[in-house]
Amino acid sequence: MAEAKKHLDQQEEKPFYKAISEAMLGYMTTKTGTTFYVISKEKMMELFAKFELDVDSKK
Repeated sequence: MAEAKKHLDQQEEKPFYKAISEAMLGYMTTKTGTTFYVISKEKMMELFAKFELDVDSKK
């Protein structure tokens, strides 16, 4: 997330979203025990539901 913050501060939109995406995938693979290569958007949403993670959380 530090990398995303750096890009946000420098108003670099594409690198910011890339860093956020990579952080989310890393979190999901760690949290669920899956590998990076099997995570798709649909699979990620299924895993959020399975592990009762709040998709809309502002935390």
